[in-house]
Amino acid sequence: MPKKSNRKQGKDTKEKIIEVTKKLFAKKGFDATSVDEIAHKIKIPKSLIYYYFRSKKDILKAIFKEFEDSLLGVKKKSFELLFDEKKENSLEERIKAIFYEITLPFVESYQDVIKIALNEEIKNFSKGPLFKYFDVNLSMVKNFLEKFNLPLNFSKEKVTILFFTLFLSLIGYSIFIDEWCTHYNIEKEKVKSLLVETLTHEYKRLGMVDFS
Repeated sequence: MPKKSNRKQGKDTKEKIIEVTKKLFAKKGFDATSVDEIAHKIKIPKSLIYYYFRSKKDILKAIFKEFEDSLLGVKKKSFELLFDEKKENSLEERIKAIFYEITLPFVESYQDVIKIALNEEIKNFSKGPLFKYFDVNLSMVKNFLEKFNLPLNFSKEKVTILFFTLFLSLIGYSIFIDEWCTHYNIEKEKVKSLLVETLTHEYKRLGMVDFS
């Protein structure tokens, strides 16, 4: 077997640092996690971490950057499915498919990052990452509506309800789903079904977009 190139080894090491740090930040918090602890967990010299990242804050930025890139891809895929004129199923069926097939799997896969983002938001309300991610979501919705020449209906009141009923519901699902299912002895698929029905109802009730 040929040895990995230095570039490949470097990429693997950098990704390993990000993945391990992600779990430590989610479990202990950013402030309570030291670079020494990260190095010890990965079994590498601390100096190697500083070779790839100038500081612990830079690792956090890399974690959020990876999440943001994935988020943009997921939202793009969701809106393309929502506004695909070739699809014969109803708008409601498409919304449910997006929640089931795209949104919930995405927030589950980024549970650690969402925990970190929530902790950072609580430390610095309105200047943390969660408000930023909500704004990114909202901006993408507006861009897609304009692209498809659909009317916008974004009053402050509706945006507020969107944040508290839909956005935060997904945050809560990501963080608590596993513990909730264990604590109340309920199957995850049942929870997902209940949540999707509720979110779909709220999405339609808000009438953020006039699809008539």
